[in-house]
Amino acid sequence: MANGQDSQQALAKQERWQGHIDAQRRSGLSIGRYCHKHSLAQSTFEYWRRKLAVLPSVSPPVHASPVIVPVPIQALQHAETMTVPGPSAAPLRLVVAERFRIEIDGDFSTPVLEKLVVALERLA
Repeated sequence: MANGQDSQQALAKQERWQGHIDAQRRSGLSIGRYCHKHSLAQSTFEYWRRKLAVLPSVSPPVHASPVIVPVPIQALQHAETMTVPGPSAAPLRLVVAERFRIEIDGDFSTPVLEKLVVALERLA
């Protein structure tokens, strides 16, 4: 019985920290500011962020909603453009760290897409 109780406590702790991690992302605050506002140790927050990033998800968050994160992109002067042929062609699908899914139809700039991938990997 103790093992079941221990695993329930561990799961509750994991869900609590996942909630803080999700709330910090939605808040737009830096990790430092979020931790200060919620009286959390930033080192503990970072530990759980790394740990939960590699663990398989136990269950989807109850009120999970997509988060739109602005990604700064500098204008490129001589951007090489790659064209996906015609509307009947399958869209380009890009999945980053199982957290981001991007579908692109039509024309896109290869260098801008590379910068977007780098920015998303930093968030992952």
